[in-house]
Amino acid sequence: MIIFIIPFVSKQLCKDWQLATTLLQGTLDSIANQSDKRFKVIVGCHEIPEVVFKGDANKLSFLPMPYSPLEHEWSRKSQIDRMMKCCTALLNLQNADFNYCMAVDADDRIHRDLVAFLHQEPEADGWIANKGYQVDYYSDRIMKYEKLSKICGSTFILSRNLVGVPQTYTSEEYGKCIYSQGHQTMEDFFAKKGIELNSIPFYAVQYILNHNINDSMMWRRGIKGQVKKILKFWVVGNRMTSENYEEFGYV
Repeated sequence: MIIFIIPFVSKQLCKDWQLATTLLQGTLDSIANQSDKRFKVIVGCHEIPEVVFKGDANKLSFLPMPYSPLEHEWSRKSQIDRMMKCCTALLNLQNADFNYCMAVDADDRIHRDLVAFLHQEPEADGWIANKGYQVDYYSDRIMKYEKLSKICGSTFILSRNLVGVPQTYTSEEYGKCIYSQGHQTMEDFFAKKGIELNSIPFYAVQYILNHNINDSMMWRRGIKGQVKKILKFWVVGNRMTSENYEEFGYV
């Protein structure tokens, strides 16, 4: 069993709730599109969005957060909020039986054969999806990327032992959870402990960019940096193929 945890932004902090919900719908579509149905999805949220799961509805659940998105200064910070939602989802899974857990941001998509691949391979400590695509949201142009974990949080698939399931709702227990670690340094964090993650051999994740909701670094570089990033998709990127659309649940 694979557990997908999707941390979803609060409506009270979101720039465009409708667009955020549309992006989440795409993420859910890519998961419902899996060729192997041995998975479950938990969306950590403050408000339940209006989305449709194109599959067994029992596989999707929404987990309301036990804190207000406006109550504390830390709750307004997207990376801390993401960590809290992932850790709280794991806390609620402490008695569940699962092989791997994967945190997927609510604007990214995963390949339809990812769950099937994980089930057919010998069980490991974890996997990393460094091969993937950057996708320009409005043009559907894509670029292959070989070190996706450095720029995208939807790239680690970790065993129950490795992920660190919290036992109580405390800062100490949440600090033991792997999601308190940033994705940019997670691979090095494991390497220092002598833990080597296996590599997913195919392009398994689409990292969706340029919709102006995500908190990626490109949106902190000003208008010039934004334009440069978008133009790059037209210079060195390619249009998504019909196969790409099928692989990542667009159709």
